[in-house]
Amino acid sequence: MATKQLVNIGSPVQLKIKRAFKNTLSKEVLPYTMEHFGTVVGVQFLNEIYNRILMLYTMPNANPKNSNITSTKNITYRNIIFKKYPFIAVYSVQNNVVTVINIISTSQSPQQQTKIIKQSLKEQ
Repeated sequence: MATKQLVNIGSPVQLKIKRAFKNTLSKEVLPYTMEHFGTVVGVQFLNEIYNRILMLYTMPNANPKNSNITSTKNITYRNIIFKKYPFIAVYSVQNNVVTVINIISTSQSPQQQTKIIKQSLKEQ
């Protein structure tokens, strides 16, 4: 059986993080995790988020494609899935630029997730 390998793209990646991601993280995600799971787990989740984002420098295509936003020839939209937590982080890969767009609750409908992503794409 053939195994799937993650490929390092071999050239430096520029990582950008949109303001929408930062705002959602600080105003919605952290308060939610702290309230529902406690401070220790909230801090662990924050560390997991940052570690997974740092992995994008070397493996930007390691995560599954986002099924709510259609990728194009030049831009691929992907999700970072946090198995223990009800959130996904959405990012795009275009050439050697990775842009972290937003972090979204998985309890929202696909239509609402798409609306949030599109709105986040319009913002700085």
